[in-house]
Amino acid sequence: MDTDSPELLLTHGRRYTVHSRTLRARKDPYPRPTLTRKQWYSFEADQPFSHLMDWAINQEEDDTLKAEVAQYRAMTKRASRIANHIVAL
Repeated sequence: MDTDSPELLLTHGRRYTVHSRTLRARKDPYPRPTLTRKQWYSFEADQPFSHLMDWAINQEEDDTLKAEVAQYRAMTKRASRIANHIVAL
């Protein structure tokens, strides 16, 4: 889960082709409005409450949700790093 794009790797056995699929959260059968800024903030990495969010996500036992959160956190870190680099230039 520590990549920018978590994926599932499958094969029929040894010496067979390895197939990969990007993990995505399951489609919500009851669409909800887009998250607010405060709600997005709750998924940020390296916050005082991040371990509580991770615990709650693990309670859901949904690997696709874990993958989406991991991807979101990786992309926000990357965007922040790029923004800081641009400011430094």
